[in-house]
Amino acid sequence: MGSKAMRMLLVVVMLVTMLVLVIAGAAAAVPDAKDGGGGNGVGQTHKIDNRPDPLGTKQAALKQTALEKKLAGKLKGKGKDKGGV
Repeated sequence: MGSKAMRMLLVVVMLVTMLVLVIAGAAAAVPDAKDGGGGNGVGQTHKIDNRPDPLGTKQAALKQTALEKKLAGKLKGKGKDKGGV
């Protein structure tokens, strides 16, 4: 085999190797339905991470009141770009 044929064989082997690695990586990235990564939702449970508590409920009410006042124009925001002090 000549030098040109060896280079061509090396290029083909490298391309096939890269193709196999790309396909294997893509196949490993697909989530399975049984491990909670997708699917139709059968047998999956969801954890509630925003459970209500007294302080959180009070904070949500204060935020809602502040938002309503801001939208009505009765409250200015804080900071340089918000029209406040």
